[in-house]
Amino acid sequence: EMINLFVGQDPREAVGLSVFAHSVWSRASQPVSITPISGRTDGTNAFTLARFLVPHHMNYQGWAIWADGSDMLCLADIAELWALRDNFKAVQVVKHDYKTRFPVKYLGQPNLDYPRKNWSSLMLINCGHFAWRQITPESMAEMSGSVMHRFEFMKDEHIGELPKEWNHIVDEPNQSATAKIAHFSIGLPVWYPDCSFAKEWHQERASMLYYQQWSQPTEDGK
Repeated sequence: EMINLFVGQDPREAVGLSVFAHSVWSRASQPVSITPISGRTDGTNAFTLARFLVPHHMNYQGWAIWADGSDMLCLADIAELWALRDNFKAVQVVKHDYKTRFPVKYLGQPNLDYPRKNWSSLMLINCGHFAWRQITPESMAEMSGSVMHRFEFMKDEHIGELPKEWNHIVDEPNQSATAKIAHFSIGLPVWYPDCSFAKEWHQERASMLYYQQWSQPTEDGK
């Protein structure tokens, strides 16, 4: 079974997206199709609102995962997350409840607190659920970012919950003791070298860049 994974693409964090994709593929026990997307934004990255069009891109059929991706590191088999699908829910998220320790994040951007902050950064999406039918490129043009990120367009009963370790916000309070996806929400370890999981991120980057050494044979075949 193919796992459909959509990820955010931001040119300022291009290396982060490559590292995340490698971290997913290197641990996955099932085939994973990764689709980078970007688009309409009113926030701090190039894919702030594009994520909510994943059901539209899927023709309102089947399931998909959304992950911010560019500032994440997968430390477990993504098939474990895929197995948590609940057909009675429109979306499943880690329901974070915290106040940030960092009022400023990467590139000097403000890091504001708001209700349901970071819920939408990792979503297990039931694209065929009727709650998504109202979300189209045209309808989204009339909606604010706050309405979208707080899921005010659907009933609370349609929002399921995921274990905290699937969206561990690095170095923020009230997080899981372990991480299956580490989320560097204030910025990648290239900007914050002393943050938690920095060592694991750099190890993954080195693994991604690995290639087997080989020398071209000479004319005599040696």
